[in-house]
Amino acid sequence: MMMGPVLGGMAAQLDLLNSALRGHSTDRTLQGEWGALQALWQALRSIAYEAAGKLDRGDGSTASAGIAFARFAAEFHADIARWPEQLHLQPPERFGLLQKDMAFLEMLQKRRLQIRREKIGAALLKM
Repeated sequence: MMMGPVLGGMAAQLDLLNSALRGHSTDRTLQGEWGALQALWQALRSIAYEAAGKLDRGDGSTASAGIAFARFAAEFHADIARWPEQLHLQPPERFGLLQKDMAFLEMLQKRRLQIRREKIGAALLKM
């Protein structure tokens, strides 16, 4: 998965949504969910940095990092997509365009990641 562009898109979505949330900042439930979404983004960044470091060092496969990244990215995408509707927010049009781009990237990666998971599983089952 192209982790860098995905993280950039997520960061842009967070910025756009953050601007739309300004008036709702006193809601404790919202604060907790916003904190969880930010933590998920930070975890995705950590996975991407670790995978990039492995590639730079020639230090083994990044398949497991790619699979974990894709799963967490799908969770992030689903979570952030619910926010405008749940809070009756009208984020900028760019937010919706980013959502569509992220969904398209996610769709492109699904089959490739399925093949990777199958290869990993087959290798583990041969042990």
